Amino acid sequence: MRKKNYKGAKVSKRVVAKCEGVCRTYDAIQYAYANLLSEAEEVKSFQVNVLLQGLEEGAYTSDFVITKADGNLMVRAVSYTHLTLPT
Repeated sequence: MRKKNYKGAKVSKRVVAKCEGVCRTYDAIQYAYANLLSEAEEVKSFQVNVLLQGLEEGAYTSDFVITKADGNLMVRAVSYTHLTLPT
């Protein structure tokens, strides 16, 4: 999830097979997940950075809204996880 009009990183704009409209990604993990969705047989189409509705303060977007081949919708957020290994 990102703030609407996020300006924190360089945006990558490209055409991806199953993405509706221009695929705008803001980091490497979002870029890679768009590639994964484009290749997945169970994915019919997807949208990137879709505005979430019903929030009072600030406007946020989801990373991905996915339409599966069976018609079901999925919403996904991608993020890096920092692991700390015990010493």
